[in-house]
Amino acid sequence: MQAPIAIRTVENSYGMLRVTTGDRDEHVADFRLAGKTITYPFYSSYDGYRIDVINLSGHATPEIVMVTGAGRGTSVRKEILRVFSPENGKLKTLLETTVSEFFGEGLRWWYEVSYMSAENALCTDLVLQLRHDDPRDYNGWGGVQLIPTEREKIISFCNR
Repeated sequence: MQAPIAIRTVENSYGMLRVTTGDRDEHVADFRLAGKTITYPFYSSYDGYRIDVINLSGHATPEIVMVTGAGRGTSVRKEILRVFSPENGKLKTLLETTVSEFFGEGLRWWYEVSYMSAENALCTDLVLQLRHDDPRDYNGWGGVQLIPTEREKIISFCNR
């Protein structure tokens, strides 16, 4: 990465997150959690990404939920959600799933990301709710069969 274009820093009760943005959609996230810093370089097109530091498992150290996108051009961007657990100075991947894609030119489906308290109040569930553009605007390539059939996903990390 060349000289940084932007640096964003956020702190909460879990620690600090600092994201440095370079050119060509290259980013570096520095997570300072439980007194340790973990550096994670990542790519996300159009400078679009989301990072949440949240306790999903109920353990002492929170998990990291990251949504990044790949692809440039008309109707080609795809977004991936990853859930990481900080372990031994590195990020261990707990989940990786596609959360948005196109099903026709300019027509996109996506899962909205939210959180809700689990039955066991120590944990927080990850909730993905399906949304999509109006399929009546479909223009011939791709197709509505590319829209996922699962309208809601509730993912629990309790007992992990």
